[in-house]
Amino acid sequence: MVRLKTTLLGGTAALTLGTAAFAQDQTISAPQTEPVVTGTILTDPADVLQITADASITVDTGPALIINSDNQVENLGGITITNQDAVGATGVLIENNANFGEFTQGQDILLTSDQTVGSDPNEPNFEVAPDFANDRYGFRLAAGSYSGNVIFTDDVIIDIDGDASFGQRYEGNLDGNISTAADISLRGAGSTGIQVDGNVTRPMAGDTSQGNFEYLAGSEMFVSGVGSNGIVINGNLAGRVLIGGSVEVTGFQDLTPDADDDEDENNDAQRMLDSGDGVTITGDVGEGILVDGLLPLEYDFPAENSESTDDDDTIVTSSASIIVRGSGTALTVDGGVATSTIGLVDTSNIEKETDADLVNPGAVPDYGSFGFINRGTITGDGIYDGVDGNGARFANTTISGGIRNDGSITAFASALREEDGQAPIGADAVALRLGNGLVTDRLVNDGLIGAAGSNTGATATALSIDAGAQIMSIVNSGTIESNLASDSGDSKAISDASGTVQTLTNTGIIVANLRDDNDGDESTTGDAGTPTGEAIAIDFSTNSSGVTITNTVPEATFGSGDSRSTFGRVIGDVLTGTGNDIY
Repeated sequence: MVRLKTTLLGGTAALTLGTAAFAQDQTISAPQTEPVVTGTILTDPADVLQITADASITVDTGPALIINSDNQVENLGGITITNQDAVGATGVLIENNANFGEFTQGQDILLTSDQTVGSDPNEPNFEVAPDFANDRYGFRLAAGSYSGNVIFTDDVIIDIDGDASFGQRYEGNLDGNISTAADISLRGAGSTGIQVDGNVTRPMAGDTSQGNFEYLAGSEMFVSGVGSNGIVINGNLAGRVLIGGSVEVTGFQDLTPDADDDEDENNDAQRMLDSGDGVTITGDVGEGILVDGLLPLEYDFPAENSESTDDDDTIVTSSASIIVRGSGTALTVDGGVATSTIGLVDTSNIEKETDADLVNPGAVPDYGSFGFINRGTITGDGIYDGVDGNGARFANTTISGGIRNDGSITAFASALREEDGQAPIGADAVALRLGNGLVTDRLVNDGLIGAAGSNTGATATALSIDAGAQIMSIVNSGTIESNLASDSGDSKAISDASGTVQTLTNTGIIVANLRDDNDGDESTTGDAGTPTGEAIAIDFSTNSSGVTITNTVPEATFGSGDSRSTFGRVIGDVLTGTGNDIY
């Protein structure tokens, strides 16, 4: 085939070419003020459309760029939607079951508004979010079936003001790959940063570069709005889910609670502005879920979020973070009624470290195979009194190999005390919840699982295993810790209501701390120095088959200057059940 190249220097791109005998690539290198439509510009499936960095597309409502033909598109120009009240405004739309091969977005997509936070005249201290237009999209893959890779480079900022809107939404099935390094800023109620509703499959079996959802290192997402979410994956993936960047979600308009004596105090109003979730995965994932970041010191490998130096050392350049400020859960894996299946993360390139710092390098265990691995930061922070904090939750899913945490999974919450006629509001901090319907072999923790609660009416649980979950073993070489300051309420490091755990091996720290709530009221039990709750390090009281609890020392990572007393510690009560327990 002979290929010709046509350059569009100016004017609009919505033009019609006659029937062509040869493939004709098209280049747009000047600003456009009308939608660019591939089905109008390109006449042969082999044609490629390139929009250069000197070009841009600025339209009233959009879609600004429509890909409705079987053509590859590289857009290095920016997109701006000028009508801030336009319902359904869209930056990029892929439709018509196009087999587009590859789409690359290399510059910003802007659908912003000049509306600002207002106030409710009936409640002067209550800041009111703007009433943005609905159904606004930075990128949209419409319902249908498609073939191609979608790539957002790290030069892209998607900035959207819109209710019930999306930074990126994949409604149709995609035979290809999703890879995004874009920054996303989204403001609006009920909105979502990225949502994948269709299935993501592989054109060729065994091609691990396809069938994935990859949110790459360096990406930053901030989603603010009542009931809004960060990343939602509802479809089934042939490959993996990689979270390498940062995701932050909140419904609050003010992230700093006011002091009680502040004349503009509006904590009650803010408390009602609750968020959605950080990252939610409901579908099957064939090759596991990885929240990326640093490995434990006893392991080494060329990480994806790293760069190699001239002397072949690997420097990890970033760790993923998922933060929810509000009662939403930072990370959820829940297959719902249908249940889901999570396959194994590829850990074949992780090697044992052999530095001289290890007394016995040969005793370092294999890293192991797991369906879920966290090496980043997962945090749920209620911020305001009376708002729960929830870190990570797994339910209604079968996770191959187990769950591994090398990073941190944390939760923070404080209750609202009863004062000045205000009814108290309790708050629970749960760092890691293994919920009903979870089936997995083991939990391995080489990082931090921690929950902290404060004020009377709060509780703190680092690891909660609910009735209906199935997990056989817990291996802890890191820290599992609960901290609570409360006149009442329990502090629990490990709480197992499932009765299915058979072994707990601890070479790290398991600790439950509890102290009284210094609320300034000397008549309360707490200020007398005796909280009524319990500090429970390990609660296996529902187990009737027997549990073996082993505290030991990790010889392989034991340096000559370390103290053995710092390993294998359990601080707090240990409750066992009716079985033949060994401790």
